[in-house]
Amino acid sequence: MRSAAAPAASAGATHATGAQPPLSFADAANLLLVGTTAAELLHVSRAQPGETALLHGAAGAVGNSVLQHVRHLGVRVVGTASKANFAFVRQFGGTPVEYGTGLLERIRAAAPEGISAALDTVGSDEATAVSLALVPDRRRVITIAAAPRAKDDRYFFVGASNPQKRTVPCPRSLSHPRACRQGVLTVPIAQTFKFEDAPAAFAMLTGQHRPGKIALINEN
Repeated sequence: MRSAAAPAASAGATHATGAQPPLSFADAANLLLVGTTAAELLHVSRAQPGETALLHGAAGAVGNSVLQHVRHLGVRVVGTASKANFAFVRQFGGTPVEYGTGLLERIRAAAPEGISAALDTVGSDEATAVSLALVPDRRRVITIAAAPRAKDDRYFFVGASNPQKRTVPCPRSLSHPRACRQGVLTVPIAQTFKFEDAPAAFAMLTGQHRPGKIALINEN
């Protein structure tokens, strides 16, 4: 891991904002992480009203935020997930398809109109192969999880390690803190842990757990 948990961090005033009620600190921190990532995926993919996009990892935290964003953009999403998470994907407006053998055919059946863009939050070989098979324009295949493959196959990686990455402003209609306070965006939280229970949080993170973010809370 190149990152770690700490009880405190320093930041300039221009790079920080307060967590305003009714947002909890867990909501605010995860809104920053997943909301801005989702906004960037959609911005770079150039998703347009009336199009259908493929989303790998639709039940994950970033995937869930993508689903919430596209409801206000008029974009239909077919999202990969396990069968156990189909109801969660549908709850946020996505059309779920099960990943695994036969995925390409299942997506084509679910989206006979075709796939205009693919957003990958998983990084698997399957996700890459299916995305490239379905989306004619590789500039509209975007990943946050497969940087080496994206470089080799000439599609787009967005992430902090990408020197081409730019700060992408959220559309005014979806200004994240305001939208969350108004209930337009939500941040599903699977569980919170006290900071001293970080090992248990990481154990949960690397295993099977219900959809939602896992947050460490420093109560000092």
